[in-house]
Amino acid sequence: AQLIAVKAPKGCGKTQWLQWLTAPQISSGERRTLLITHRIQLGLQTTNRLGIPFVSQLKDTEQGSLFGYGLCIDSLHPQSQAKFTPREWRGAWVIIDEIQQVIWHLLSSSTCQKERVVIIKTLKELLQTVVETGGKIFLCDADLNDIAIEFIEGLLGYSPERFLLVNEFKFNDFWTIYKFGGKNPAGMIAELEHRLQNGEKALLCVSGQKAKSRWGTQVLEEHFKRKYPTLKILRIDSESVANPEHEAFGCTENLNKVVVNYDLVVSSPTVETGVSIDVQHFNGVWLIGQGVQTADGVRQFL
Repeated sequence: AQLIAVKAPKGCGKTQWLQWLTAPQISSGERRTLLITHRIQLGLQTTNRLGIPFVSQLKDTEQGSLFGYGLCIDSLHPQSQAKFTPREWRGAWVIIDEIQQVIWHLLSSSTCQKERVVIIKTLKELLQTVVETGGKIFLCDADLNDIAIEFIEGLLGYSPERFLLVNEFKFNDFWTIYKFGGKNPAGMIAELEHRLQNGEKALLCVSGQKAKSRWGTQVLEEHFKRKYPTLKILRIDSESVANPEHEAFGCTENLNKVVVNYDLVVSSPTVETGVSIDVQHFNGVWLIGQGVQTADGVRQFL
């Protein structure tokens, strides 16, 4: 089959499976591997596990793009830093991770707005080139549905031979879930403050980041630092993880070792998908969702 679609619950090891699957291809140099995501941090972590560079690392790696690389869908066009050319990927394996959110990001994100038509045309040419030259397309998502498969087949113009994998495993983990009513998260923040004062550790997930966002990472970090100066707080967002001067710099590649040093971690959707926190540290996970994420994205985040 040339179109392989994988649906498996969060935490079932889809990335490990891709790592096992692509390792022979990458080590032998027989075929190139292209990873397409919608978030830089997800791309950096996944390419690191697959053993290929992310597009921003190409200049610093010895092999360059010889075995392939990863990039965000935003860069899938000739004018990007990738200078992407579909015909260079003849016979390659293309992996679209978190396909549902990649499609949503492609069709609605402001970061794709200027080049959206060019990106879609480039994606279409890429997929057609790969299938026509014996390559494979892998679609992976915990919330995979027919829309994603039909979208890809629509770009191809026909339906190649498909292989669909569905993992129906059910986790037995028991979570106590609380839903705070209303549109104002102030009551939830007050409860969180009470828990923190009692010594609990918390992961606070928010959808905003900028200083003008009342319930964003920057405003909440400042609020908790001012009110509880002794609390150890880490802010994780696209700005902090990319700033060499910030303590969150590059932390998404090593989250399990980093988060245990903090009482409160305030995170944006930078760690929404593809990032696994397995260490037993937090007493609770808290979410302020302001409607800018998809329902699937919110569940991934939590």
